[in-house]
Amino acid sequence: MIQKTSKDSYNNLDVNRTKIVRDMILTMLYTYPKGLTDTELSSFFTKKGELLKPRVRRFELMKKGLVYSDRKRRCSISNKVALVWKVKRDIDRYIY
Repeated sequence: MIQKTSKDSYNNLDVNRTKIVRDMILTMLYTYPKGLTDTELSSFFTKKGELLKPRVRRFELMKKGLVYSDRKRRCSISNKVALVWKVKRDIDRYIY
């Protein structure tokens, strides 16, 4: 049987990890002003999105109005045409 304290600890870990991944995505997009595709963005994560799910976190940031799709271009990794994501340049900090 799993104790309630163990479940609470796990849930807190998940929330912290989610925020860290969103912060990392914003940092990467801010660092690359020409933007990145989802595949390019995922390549920066060691788990290849298995647990971190950068695409899902990027979608959350888009819904919050912090990132936007700029255009389509050929992805440097997959060689397929994909949306390019950029961070809004006027944000200095954000709150979840």
